[in-house]
Amino acid sequence: MIPPHPFEKVAPGRLRFYVAPISALCVVLFMVMDWLMDTGPTWESFSEFTASGSPERAAAILEEWSVRDRTHVAFVSGFDFLFGPLYANLLALASIWASRVFRRPAYVELGIAFAWIAWLVLLLDIPENLAYFNMARGLVDTPWPQISAACVKSRTVIVALTYIGMAILVRWRERSLARAGARRD
Repeated sequence: MIPPHPFEKVAPGRLRFYVAPISALCVVLFMVMDWLMDTGPTWESFSEFTASGSPERAAAILEEWSVRDRTHVAFVSGFDFLFGPLYANLLALASIWASRVFRRPAYVELGIAFAWIAWLVLLLDIPENLAYFNMARGLVDTPWPQISAACVKSRTVIVALTYIGMAILVRWRERSLARAGARRD
């Protein structure tokens, strides 16, 4: 089974006291990062940069950016070191809340699993931020592009596989419960 998540210790009805300030900080930080990207390189260019995976591709993208663009990306990296933990904890709190709302055992486990996954994703966000910060400074040599790309791809795969796996588990448990109920009738 899935081990208990520390946020499960938050008393029912008290999650909002954590969610509200974290949400507000997330919105403010995202607005600042969005402004930096709107006045610097585009989000699309930034996404290509973080997932470039090779020194050659990262250098080619970096050549298209001005010094101001690089500075903006460096600031986005700094803000992302704050945003990542806030956002991961917000997702974890929301997952625990959802597990309490739905209350069915399979959904409770799903919520707890997603709370842990939110923290796992955060662990991948930290080296990614460090890698693209160094890349924005011009250090596009190995291992920075590979680290950034590996973290981005791993995060995507982990979330997708967890979601699919947990959906299969929920479906399997619901069918098992339905069969068990049909046998009793």
